[in-house]
Amino acid sequence: MAYLAAVWRFNTAIQRELSLVVPWEQFEVGLSFIVRLTSWEVSTLPGALLLSVLGAFVLLVGMNVLTAGGWICARWAELTLSPGNARE
Repeated sequence: MAYLAAVWRFNTAIQRELSLVVPWEQFEVGLSFIVRLTSWEVSTLPGALLLSVLGAFVLLVGMNVLTAGGWICARWAELTLSPGNARE
């Protein structure tokens, strides 16, 4: 872990405040939250290779999560839209 800390040099963070205001009758309802983005620089070949392997792993996990979400949505659509579930 100390090796990773030595390889990555963190830059200054970027902070942005995102807000949404929706008029509702005579009131205004608002939502606001802060997003903080950081970046780092990899300066060695072993660090870059390690980060590439980590990125490939995260990509595979993310694709499987999206596939599972799509499968759940498809089953929900079949359940709610099948003709056998029509109420009369």
